[in-house]
Amino acid sequence: IADNKSTMSDLGEVCEVISDTISFVEKGLVERDLEARLVVLGMVSQEHVLFIGPPGTSKSQIGRRLSQLCGGPFFQRLFTRFTTPEEIFGPLSL
Repeated sequence: IADNKSTMSDLGEVCEVISDTISFVEKGLVERDLEARLVVLGMVSQEHVLFIGPPGTSKSQIGRRLSQLCGGPFFQRLFTRFTTPEEIFGPLSL
């Protein structure tokens, strides 16, 4: 039973850290709570997140904040209607 209490305590701490991280990412942004949760989920699960939308909707700001929090690199890619798959994924070889 002692191990179970320790595990529950550790789980509570992890939930608190995740909640604080989401709050940091979404601070000052209007209606971006879902996006903040998604980038934190992507970070925790070590998966990629792709945001597509019109300019001025905080996509880059959310990425910068998460990068700042983690101390990792931040990069962005501007897609246009002329962007080709090779520009995104590199040359395709069959």
